[in-house]
Amino acid sequence: MQNQMRWSKEPALREWMINNRLDGFTKLVRASEDTPPEELAILKRLKEAGPKAAANMPKLMGEIMQITAARQANTANT
Repeated sequence: MQNQMRWSKEPALREWMINNRLDGFTKLVRASEDTPPEELAILKRLKEAGPKAAANMPKLMGEIMQITAARQANTANT
């Protein structure tokens, strides 16, 4: 995700990735003049929530790693 954020700051690289199918998500969430208002509202919410979700990802990944490690330790002890 951090690389994605860095790449998105480079306009030429961003356009190249979008046009070469390396970033399918951006095409899905990119608004156009034909985008209905209700879809625009959802896209706005996604854009607002994205940075918070990305910031929370390391914490969530750490939690799942702890759970997985504990499960593996329990399995090894039985």
